[in-house]
Amino acid sequence: EKGLHDNRFLSGITNFLPSDDDEVLIEAYQGYNRAQYRVNIQTGKTEFVTSGSYKTFRFMNDNQGDPRYRFDYLGYSKAIEILQFNGEEKWKKIDRIYLNKDDQDSISSVGLVALLDDDLVYRKRNEETGFYELHAISHDSGERRPVVSLQDRDVRGVIYNTRSDDIVGYTTEDDVYRSFYFDDATQVTFDKILAELGNYNIWTEDKSDDGRRVLVRASSPDDPLSYHLWDEDTQQLTRLASAFQELRPQDLSIPHVKTIEARDGLPIRTYLLLPEGYQQGLAYPTIILPHGGPHARSRSDYDMFAQFLSTRGYVVAQPNFRGSTGYGRDFEYAGHREWGGKMQEDVTDTAKHLVDQGITDPEKLC
Repeated sequence: EKGLHDNRFLSGITNFLPSDDDEVLIEAYQGYNRAQYRVNIQTGKTEFVTSGSYKTFRFMNDNQGDPRYRFDYLGYSKAIEILQFNGEEKWKKIDRIYLNKDDQDSISSVGLVALLDDDLVYRKRNEETGFYELHAISHDSGERRPVVSLQDRDVRGVIYNTRSDDIVGYTTEDDVYRSFYFDDATQVTFDKILAELGNYNIWTEDKSDDGRRVLVRASSPDDPLSYHLWDEDTQQLTRLASAFQELRPQDLSIPHVKTIEARDGLPIRTYLLLPEGYQQGLAYPTIILPHGGPHARSRSDYDMFAQFLSTRGYVVAQPNFRGSTGYGRDFEYAGHREWGGKMQEDVTDTAKHLVDQGITDPEKLC
């Protein structure tokens, strides 16, 4: 295609066009502007679809390949501008999200936006509960409505159809990631996989066209990354491969989860790694390993550095001190203006609790 010869990377498929077996959508540059093309994978023939500006970093399309939304990054304003396609190469600005503000209407380009029919789905914090929900902006009227609202935890992100921008479910984050699907049959299948794997972080990677076979990616504190295949016909889950074959679960430290009460009564969720051969009643050298951020969190998942330390014989504790995300607005805001104050006290109280429980040697504490 004329105009594409200067593009070096044309392998990124942005939409598999489920209704068309021969064509896909790719993004490329038209001069300095990001553009989108329909490509016939049998013949190599390309057809121009739409273009944005040099600020554009993403398009969203329906399953027929028609453009619906685009996202522009405004570097000087530190904002994301959302534009809706009105046909005939005309784009209408519908929202601007400032990235340097504590914005309750925040939309991210990765994992937090999707299409529900022609409507745009995005994440928004509920002012009453303090937890993030999924809302939709109507393509036709611009009205907003809730799609998923939970009372005790955040909606972490959206689950896409593996071949398009359509939303098929959502994820939550507590100690581990969990997936929930709008289709009842898909949810039943996922629950069967969950029952087989147990307390793992689990993501659906892909599935066959008829949905009878599902590829899942899984991880846990003592399993860095593994891939599994679920067969609906045999009702069996087969482990396909481990990403780190030499790191066997039996050679890694044992995960444990505790809720520790801070001195003012606030519960602090803490993830522990107990070294191989751990014996209850013995006090072990201990490393308290708080996460950075500070608006971030630890979770019950594989942590390379924590496992390295613990497999040397240390107990490793990772407390989610106040200010950590994932526990609602009130817990997050409790850390505001508490650098060097209650946030550090939560870390200290974690160490004190482990000493009081006989887990930690107070003379060997870092």
